[in-house]
Amino acid sequence: MDSGAFCQTVPRELWKAFNEEINLAIQRMIEVMKALRANSQADLAAASLHGQVDIGIITIREDEFEAMLRRFPARRHVKAGNGSDYEFSKVLTKANEEMRVVIARSPEQGQGAAQALASCMIADLEPRWIFLVGIAGGFPASEYTLRDVLLSQRMHDFAVTAAIENKTPEFAGYGRPDDARRSNNS
Repeated sequence: MDSGAFCQTVPRELWKAFNEEINLAIQRMIEVMKALRANSQADLAAASLHGQVDIGIITIREDEFEAMLRRFPARRHVKAGNGSDYEFSKVLTKANEEMRVVIARSPEQGQGAAQALASCMIADLEPRWIFLVGIAGGFPASEYTLRDVLLSQRMHDFAVTAAIENKTPEFAGYGRPDDARRSNNS
């Protein structure tokens, strides 16, 4: 199984014993097992990493993406059925715990593209955390500068707004589950 190769008589005997669907499934299983080996250079299937990723990193600009890739020199390419591509790596924390990381670049700027990539990443890999690195599809603001780290508890959908005369525009906000309770009680 390590090499994926059988002696010459085994495939003929297996082919006779199983139907074509089972034989194809066995071949796919062998391909996945070979791709998961640590020293393999084969692309990984996103399904083989589903639920196994600790951190997903999304970048927007090419220079941000390249900078992130330089931080993870030992990595493998991951292909998803929906056309999304990721780079997968493992890193050790200071506590000597292994973290599994994927990195992806949004195909274009803007919140919609970043949201679509985040949705694909969640569906494909189900990471425990998602980090938006760089401009992160956000709006420029003078109160933030390079090297600032922002942690959000809420997301605003700037496509859903309420324009009330003589008032600041309001945006749809999404966040922690207790936000809904708090707004109902106030």
